[in-house]
Amino acid sequence: MNAIRSDPTTLVELVTQRSATMPERTAFTFLLDGEHAQQHLSYAALATQARTVAAWLQQQRIGHEPVLILCPTGPDFLAALFGCLFAGAIAVPMPTTTGRRSLPQVVAIAQHTKASVVLTSAVTAAVCASQPALQHLNGQVVAHLDPALAANWQPQPLNPTTTALLQYTSGSTAAPKGVMLSQRNLLANVAQISQRCALTSSDVGVFWLPLYHDMGLISSILAPIYVAGQAVLLPPVAFAEQPLRWLQAISQYQATISSAPDMAYRLCVGRSKAEERSQLDLRAWRVAICGAEPVRSTTLARFASTFAEAGFRAEYFCPAYGLAEATLMVTARLDRSVPRTLMLDRQQLAQGQVSPVTEGGQTFVSCGLPVADCEVAIVAPELQVRVEEQQLGEIWVRGPNVAAGYWNAPQASTETFGVTLTTGEAGFLRTGDLGFLHAGELFIVGRMKDLLIVNGENYFPEDLEQHVAAAHEAALEGVAIFAVDTGEREQIVLLLERRRVWYQATLAEQRRALADSAQRTVAQATGLWVDAVGLVAPGHLPRTTSGKIQRFRCREHFLAAQTAGIELFVYVQPAQTPISLAAQLQAATPASTFILAFLAQRLQCQIAALDLHQSLRDLGLGSLDAALLRAQLAEQFGVQVPLAWFLENLRLEEFLARVNTR
Repeated sequence: MNAIRSDPTTLVELVTQRSATMPERTAFTFLLDGEHAQQHLSYAALATQARTVAAWLQQQRIGHEPVLILCPTGPDFLAALFGCLFAGAIAVPMPTTTGRRSLPQVVAIAQHTKASVVLTSAVTAAVCASQPALQHLNGQVVAHLDPALAANWQPQPLNPTTTALLQYTSGSTAAPKGVMLSQRNLLANVAQISQRCALTSSDVGVFWLPLYHDMGLISSILAPIYVAGQAVLLPPVAFAEQPLRWLQAISQYQATISSAPDMAYRLCVGRSKAEERSQLDLRAWRVAICGAEPVRSTTLARFASTFAEAGFRAEYFCPAYGLAEATLMVTARLDRSVPRTLMLDRQQLAQGQVSPVTEGGQTFVSCGLPVADCEVAIVAPELQVRVEEQQLGEIWVRGPNVAAGYWNAPQASTETFGVTLTTGEAGFLRTGDLGFLHAGELFIVGRMKDLLIVNGENYFPEDLEQHVAAAHEAALEGVAIFAVDTGEREQIVLLLERRRVWYQATLAEQRRALADSAQRTVAQATGLWVDAVGLVAPGHLPRTTSGKIQRFRCREHFLAAQTAGIELFVYVQPAQTPISLAAQLQAATPASTFILAFLAQRLQCQIAALDLHQSLRDLGLGSLDAALLRAQLAEQFGVQVPLAWFLENLRLEEFLARVNTR
C-alpha cells in the first residue's frame, strides 16, 4: 500500500488516511426513516465498500469517464461515490426520486454525459429498467456486489486537477449543466468551509438535503470526512413529511452544525407545535448555515424567536452564498453576532443604486466575507469593470474552489469561466447573480436573468414573491413571478401554489378572489400590472432540489402551455365598475379621455373595462408611465398635473375629476 500522506491531495488519499488511522470510528449514521438509527458506517467500512465498487468498475474497463450514481441517501450512495473516485472514474450523482420532475432530468443527464454505467439501489434499478432512454445502461446494484472484490482493486494514479465529479446544476435559471469539479476544487472548498465554520473532529452534523445536491454533497459528506467528524443523515423525504424531524435529530445527537435553505427554517416554524418544541434541546448547535436561496431576515428572526426556549440563538446563524460552479461555498458570515441586515430604498435599487433607509425599504441579509483564498468582485457586466462598494453589479468569483468549466459545453464554459476584467485580471467566474459589497461583506439581490425589466426599470422577483406570499400566507405554499416577451412588450405572469389545507380552494369564486388579490398586492407594492395569474395545485410549482422556485421552468411551461396542476388561469383585467363610465366620458375633457385611452393601451384592454374605483398604482401605472403621462398631458393639452397627485395614489375617478378642473 502506498504511504499515507499527512496532507492528502485527493479524496482517495483522504479516505485511505481516515480508514488507516481511525478505522472503527463512526463516520456516518443513517436515519432511514428520519427518526431511528438504522445503519452506521465506519471509516474502515467506507474504504472497503469504495474499493469493492472501484474493483467492479475496473472489471468493466471503465476509465476516466462518467459513471451515473442513482442511489438514495444511505451507505450505497457513499460506496458508489467513492468507488468512482477510487477507480479514477468521474462520479455523476443524480436525483433518485421517480416523480415527473426528476425522471426527465435523470434522462437528460444520462444522455448528456453519454455514460454507459449506472450504480443503483434495487429500487432505482427498476426505474432504469422501465425507462427506454435508460435501458442501454449497464446497471449494477451496489448492495449486490461481493465484498471480496475489494481485494482486486488496483490503485490508480490520480491527477488532482483532472475532473473527479460532475455536479449538475439545479437548473434554477438555465438548462442543467454539468460542472466539472476536480479533486483540488473539492478539497479546497471543504478546507475553506472547515476554516470558516471552525470545524474539528469533535463536531457532529445532522443533514437532510439530497446528496446529489451541492450543499448536500459537500457539507454533508465531504466536510465531515475532511475534519474526521461525524454526520447523521436523514432522507429528504423524511424532512418533507415532518420538518421537525430535522431538529429532533439535532437535539438527539447534540449536533453542532447543520445546513439548509431558508425554506427549511421557515417550515420548522410553521409546521411545529409548542409541545413538540418543548422537547428539543438545541443548545449544542453552534453553526446553522442558511443558503441555497435568498436568506430572509424575517425567517431568521422567526426561527430564532420560535426556538429560543429550546436553546437556539440568532447568533448561531451562518448566512452563506455559493453555487455549484464554485464547488459550494463562496462567502459565509459567522462571527457570533446576530446576522447583519441592510434596508434599501426600492426605487433606488431599481436604478442600480444601493441607498440604505430606516423604514419602508427592502431588507437584505449579509452573506459575509469571502472564504479563504477566494476573491469576490462586483462588476458592471457590460463594461467588465469593478464597481465601488455599495453599488449593484454582477458577482464575479475566483479561487481554487472555482471549477474549470461545464462538461461538453465549450461555449457556455467560455462565457462563464476564466473571464477577464478590463484591467487584465483573469480567471474569474461569472455567477449571473446580482449583489453588492458593504464593509467587505456580500449582499445578494437576485439573479440577472430573473430580473423583470419594465419600462427601463428593474424589479426583483424575490421581492415581489415575498410580498405576495406574506399577504396570503394562509393560502399559499409558493409564488413565482416572471416575464414573457410577447414581441411587443414584456408580459408579467404570476403563479400561485396553494396550500393543501386551504379549504377555500374548492370554491371557484374564492380562487378567483385570491388571484385578483395577489395581482393587487403586486400593483400596490410596485405599480406593476400582472397580466396573467395561475393558481396551481400543491406540489406542482417547479422547484430545485433545495426547494427554490425554478422561474425559468415556470416560463418554459407557460410558453408551451404545459403548466401542470393549474386550477385557475386568468388574464387579469380590471373589473367592471358599477359607476357608469359612459357618464364619466360624457363629462370628460379631452385630457381625461386621453388618460383613459393611455391606461387602456398600457393594460391592453378596452376603456370600458377600466375600474374607476382602482388606484393609479393598482392599475399598473409605474413611475415611468406617470412621467410619460404628465409630459403628454402638458404637451398635447397644456394641462399641468402635479407630481404629488401620482404620489397620493389617487383612485382613477378622483384623478380624472381633478384633471377635469385644470
